[in-house]
Parts: sequence; C-alpha cells; structure tokens
Amino acid sequence: MSWKWATVTKTSPLRIRLDNDTQELPLTPGIAGGGVFVANQRVWTQIEGNQVIVHAPTPPIDDTGWIAPTLLNGWVNYDTGSQWEQAGYRMIGGVVYLRGLVKGGSLQTQIFILPTQYRPRRRLIFASVAGNLFGRIDVIATGEIYWYAGGTNEYVSLSGISYPIG
Repeated sequence: MSWKWATVTKTSPLRIRLDNDTQELPLTPGIAGGGVFVANQRVWTQIEGNQVIVHAPTPPIDDTGWIAPTLLNGWVNYDTGSQWEQAGYRMIGGVVYLRGLVKGGSLQTQIFILPTQYRPRRRLIFASVAGNLFGRIDVIATGEIYWYAGGTNEYVSLSGISYPIG
C-alpha cells in the first residue's frame, strides 16, 4: 500500500491525476470519508494494487510518536538531561522526522539504523550543524544514518531532518 497526492481532474464521474503523472487515472476511485470534490482540488490517495481510494482533502494523521534508536559506533546522546533533545525518529502521515543531538562517534560511521518502514527509497543528503560548523548527514536506503562530512564530533545535530516515504 502507498499514499500519494493527486489532483481532481473531473467530478462526475470522479477522476484524478497522481502527482508527477501527465494523465488522469483511467478508473473511478473509491471514496473514503465522504465530502464534496471540486476540480483542481488536492486530495490524498491510498493505492493498493489496482484499487485507488481518495481521501479528501487532508491526509490521515498516523503518528508513531518519538522512538529512541539504538546508537552505534561510539555515538551517544549529547546530554542525558533535559536541555537537549535525545536522538529519535518518528513518522507522521508518511513523513519521517529525526531529532536530537549526538556526540562521540567517528566520521562516516553509522549513528543508528532505521527500521524498514522508515527508510527512504534512495540515499538522501542533509545539511547539519556539527561542532559549530556545517556538516553532512546521509540517510541511506538501507536505513543507516551517517555523519558523512564536515564539522567535529563534539556534537552533531539530527534535528530538522525530514523526508516523505514512498
């Protein structure tokens, strides 16, 4: 099952065009939650096999809550008190969010590994702050999170990293 944004192209019968597609779907999608649809309206769609269900107009909010990862390779939370965020990840409505401040590991080593359902399809690169300098964090399709380049391991920020799944 996957979730994708789409645009209503016709209301009777209901037709939609998925984002990044040039033509509308050649079928009438199912409708969840009722509502009135209008042309050019953005809708959230659920796709499973040949079945498409339109949810109007906001996506479902499925929130996993913050999950504390197992830190690897000498990486630890910067502060175990309450001043700094602990390392964590969560998914809200199909978007993964990372947070926290970590320290102690080495350049180009795994900070932690995300479970399968939180992994991006391809390698993603993010700017970060690492010891008062700019650094680079990579999130790999295998779920590995690396401090890849820049700054120092005095502290490395994961906060502000987010990406959609699928």
